[in-house]
Amino acid sequence: MIHAVIVEDEKPILDLMKVIIGRNPRFTITGAFTNPLEALERIPELRPDVAFLDVDMPKMNGHELARRINKLSEQTKIVFTTAYKQYELEAFEVDAMDYILKPVTPAMIERVMLCLDELPPLCDQVG
Repeated sequence: MIHAVIVEDEKPILDLMKVIIGRNPRFTITGAFTNPLEALERIPELRPDVAFLDVDMPKMNGHELARRINKLSEQTKIVFTTAYKQYELEAFEVDAMDYILKPVTPAMIERVMLCLDELPPLCDQVG
């Protein structure tokens, strides 16, 4: 099971992403947040395998949130979900695993799952 967190400031889009990701039987959504600061506070406790982050959010943008998540939870892979293609290069600066242009589709979530499957297990990465 892949544990996922979604951070998206627009509630209708967050709800849609919960449905799309939730339809994939390999994913379980352990947290869904409209507030990036609240998400950041809960990440250490939730220990997600993957975090789907919007880029353009108030209070803290997705790139800054990704930097902080990387420090708190090294095993969490970052996937940006955004309507803006121009932020793609910045995604490399935070070692994002993927960059999805909205609207998010089931095929895109399947691609993320396949990428996660190809990664070595966490114990192999640390040991």
